[in-house]
Amino acid sequence: MYKIINEKEEERWNLQLESHRKVRRWWLPPLISFLILAIIGLRRHSVYVGWQLTHKERKPIAETPKDYGLSYKNVTFISKDEQIKLKSWGIAPHGQAKMTVIFSHGYDTAATAMGRMVRLRA
Repeated sequence: MYKIINEKEEERWNLQLESHRKVRRWWLPPLISFLILAIIGLRRHSVYVGWQLTHKERKPIAETPKDYGLSYKNVTFISKDEQIKLKSWGIAPHGQAKMTVIFSHGYDTAATAMGRMVRLRA
């Protein structure tokens, strides 16, 4: 145990200890502020990215399978609760069909790009 000899030393010790505490923790408020701002920024960024992924711009369909020499008919698939309608093209096979192929475009790809893909694979 430490033994303090007189009041002056005790007062000096207390002042030194108090100033040491103040110097040691000056960084705490800026650190907390930075962390809060970083959390808010990351949250806003994730909301922005989510919005961009779920609200894509719809582009009009400029081409049809007819442009690639294919006969087709418009087909609509309706969900059980009749809330969602998927529009598609039904393309009849040449001759007897051995199987059915469902070819769908990706999330960020327009349906018109599908003709070029099918043409490359045909």
